[in-house]
Amino acid sequence: MGKLNESIRNTILEKAPKNAKYTSPDIQKDVLNVIVNQVRTKIRQEIGDAKFFILVDEARDASNKEQMALVLRFVDIDGFLREWFFTIVNVHNTTAATLKKEISDTLGRYDLHIHNMRGQGYDGASNMRRSWNGLQALFLKDCSCAYYVHCFAHWLQLALIAVAEKEMEARYISSRSRSCQQKDSITVKYHYQFDVFVAAIDFKIEELNSRFKDKTVELLKLSDALEPKDNFKLFNVNHIYQLAEKFYHLNFDAQDLHHLRTQLAHYELDMPINERF
Repeated sequence: MGKLNESIRNTILEKAPKNAKYTSPDIQKDVLNVIVNQVRTKIRQEIGDAKFFILVDEARDASNKEQMALVLRFVDIDGFLREWFFTIVNVHNTTAATLKKEISDTLGRYDLHIHNMRGQGYDGASNMRRSWNGLQALFLKDCSCAYYVHCFAHWLQLALIAVAEKEMEARYISSRSRSCQQKDSITVKYHYQFDVFVAAIDFKIEELNSRFKDKTVELLKLSDALEPKDNFKLFNVNHIYQLAEKFYHLNFDAQDLHHLRTQLAHYELDMPINERF
């Protein structure tokens, strides 16, 4: 593979000592760091001046050290939604202040500014989700448009764990077709296909009510107007206008909002008759 790249061929294959194997841990780490920095620089170039969303999770590694993973979500210059793993950072604790500092420092090293942040997603731990001194509140102080949305994957995990922890009976009976003597004939399959499913849905609804604030729910509902599924079936001019006016005031002044409503009205009239739509 090195022969295919002129720089590698000249530097490594021709000029490097013939006995160099580059197998020591220090050299391998240096090589990996070079690759990692190249990847992060490429991601930064893709983001450009676009707004971005951060996804953060924290856990302990095998040596019991706290680590934080950072993922960036953004729309690239071609209009495609991208979601890239960016880095893992070692942290000495998982308090909101520490996590904010580490995230801010990491973003700052690659010239990613907090005022361009348009969303935050975490696993729902109390140190991240608490209203007043949690991580989301700290970032909202720096950027009022960096709205918090609870991680849906963690949301589902909580539902499944809650169901698994409950002692649910696998014996059920249908009053229409079975007698009391047949109660043991209900299958485990029925139990998991119906009862566990219903319990999980009920718990998910409880999670929705407890973990999502009214403002976040409104943000998600208004964002449905941008869903491209079924030829933008949910497209709604008023919802998109409200989304810009209420939630993204940093990006739209009064003149921009006026132009936006006009452009949306034209779009709504023109696109259904466009043969490419």
